[in-house]
Amino acid sequence: MRVDQIDQVTINVKNLEESVKLLSETLGITFLPPRDVTVGNTRLRFAWSPLGLGLVESHPSEPEGFRAIGLKIENLAEVKEKMSKLGIKPLLEVDREN
Repeated sequence: MRVDQIDQVTINVKNLEESVKLLSETLGITFLPPRDVTVGNTRLRFAWSPLGLGLVESHPSEPEGFRAIGLKIENLAEVKEKMSKLGIKPLLEVDREN
């Protein structure tokens, strides 16, 4: 496995709409429309920027700040196979292109 680059960084925010508005108005960052996802008992609302910045509001609320980093890798299938052999299951898979 080889990591090619940092693909995205995700930040927990208290209010998704206010955070999107702030970054859009101050830095000119555009975001795709929010998407809702449920992981276990947690509801998540994501807004992705084509720049690779993700904002997420969660219910129940989680502390604001760094949430995750996404890495662009050479062979995703190979990594998934290695993870499976180690008994590691992803919490969530997000297809940002669709």
